[in-house]
Amino acid sequence: MKIEIPSIDDRTYRQILSEAVSRIRVHNPEWTNHSDADPGITVLQLFASMTESLLYRSNKIPERNRKKFLNLLGVELLGAVAARGIVSFQSPRGRPAAITVAPGIELLAGGRTFSTELGVDVLPVEAQIYLKGKLDPNVDTAALQTLYSQLYLDAVAAGETLLFYQTRLREHPRPGEAEVALDLGADTVDDQIWMALLARPGDDLDEVRRQIANRKLSVGVVPALAATGKRLASGLESESSVPRLTFERPKIEDQSEQPIVDSARYEGLEARLVTTGRAVVYEVSLPDVARLDTWRDLPPTDEGAASLPPSLEDDDVRDRVITWLRIRPASGQLDTRFGWLGVNAAPVIQRSDVPAETVGRGSGEPDQTFKLQKTPVFPESVELRVDDRRWTQVDDLHVAPGEADAERAEDAFVFRLDPGRGELTFGDGLHGARPALGATILARYAYGGGEAGNVGIGAIAAGPQVPAGMRVTNPVPTWSGADAESLEAGERRIPSWLKHRDRLVSEEDYEKITNETPGVRMGRVDVLPLYAPTMPGGRLEGAVTVLVIPATDRAHPDAPRPDAAFLEAGARAPVAQADPHHRSSTSGAQTTCRSG
Repeated sequence: MKIEIPSIDDRTYRQILSEAVSRIRVHNPEWTNHSDADPGITVLQLFASMTESLLYRSNKIPERNRKKFLNLLGVELLGAVAARGIVSFQSPRGRPAAITVAPGIELLAGGRTFSTELGVDVLPVEAQIYLKGKLDPNVDTAALQTLYSQLYLDAVAAGETLLFYQTRLREHPRPGEAEVALDLGADTVDDQIWMALLARPGDDLDEVRRQIANRKLSVGVVPALAATGKRLASGLESESSVPRLTFERPKIEDQSEQPIVDSARYEGLEARLVTTGRAVVYEVSLPDVARLDTWRDLPPTDEGAASLPPSLEDDDVRDRVITWLRIRPASGQLDTRFGWLGVNAAPVIQRSDVPAETVGRGSGEPDQTFKLQKTPVFPESVELRVDDRRWTQVDDLHVAPGEADAERAEDAFVFRLDPGRGELTFGDGLHGARPALGATILARYAYGGGEAGNVGIGAIAAGPQVPAGMRVTNPVPTWSGADAESLEAGERRIPSWLKHRDRLVSEEDYEKITNETPGVRMGRVDVLPLYAPTMPGGRLEGAVTVLVIPATDRAHPDAPRPDAAFLEAGARAPVAQADPHHRSSTSGAQTTCRSG
């Protein structure tokens, strides 16, 4: 229910005057002339006009008061959110060598500046994603069964049904095109992604192997936007909406011994997750030169069969394959729809750094205010110095000690920041110190944020610090950029805040938030209040048990059963989304997540 701002008094001038005149007969019956010529009526008209003006001003609650009401309720306006994204570097020319790109370099998308959040070793390789895709429904599989049963006569048992696939190259969208999600469950026959690491055209395969051996390959993974399009109220991203992935490479002991189709082996590679959020980056540790290889010169009937990598028809691509990476989700029940996978990836954020800005000079007066030139400001990035002393940022100046408090004198050198307006406020001497007369105020900070940072594919294409000859691009649109919340939008959040504040209260709250868990396909959610399955009799005050069933389960299609990763994601959702600022238990309530 929407909270309407009450009207103190909505009477008009005519209504006030008419009401006053009607009372004359009750309180002063001898007053009989009620025309405009009567001096008493003139006084009442003046009174009615002044009263209407007063009521109008009373009903117009000033914006400052409205903000104060929000503060008293504890509802803070959300600041601007910086857009995030992922970029891929490529070194298309020159000697095949790894080039290190440092973190924090500036990249440009028109007039918007982005900054890399991690360093990356750009390896001289290309990556192509292949799938063992499902056949078109119109294909005559019966004829294929007959043909391939004859070809694989020695390997196919009597009555055994063969599973067919078509090698599909995963094409990424170009600028202006809509995202096409890769759904492992719906698009593949093996629930796997096959990444071919290729040498650049013209490079010597053995030289490239030597350059990338024992190096870290940065693999970027972005889920389909449709799977994680929900923005948390705080502007924070979920811990990770991408399922954990495993990376494996072909395990080949001797190329002279051709593998048996059904026993092709793979070896796991160490893959460290170095970022969280909607897009993630894995650092995959590549093996030494001897183990960077793939099966070659296979018989035509063996290529792509069983657990071998997909067969490739393009001879140029086949000759450039250094090795294959087999990529599989650690859990088959989490959402496995991807928008992009690629190498030499680094996360970026719309952010610009101001290394030094002279904000102004102190006047020695109480409550001095100054404004930074660029907004909105990242609060955690602000470093402020007044002359040679560093001052500390606080949320409330009124709790700061005064200048005369000798025991806490150091704690008096504080300031308050309004990140949206870039305004710096200092104390009055009694609560927080005052910058002295003539003192130089110097600030170092970063700024950025807003919807303008949500740019399309390929918009990030240059940067003054990008090494010469190297290319950079964003393969997917950037996301999460949002302008600062308006006062009206903050007021619209009051009803939901009054309903449950930072807690989950009703069964509807638990069910709604659990169903919105990023990266998970929920089939059914049931909420059992005051129930704890580990307690005798099951009843426990303050406990809430949430029963969840996945939408799909390949192992048990008729009766889906959640696995550990699915339960962990579901159990984390109520806490993370109800109170994104504090990832703690929900107001003392015990929340468990169980299968149905």
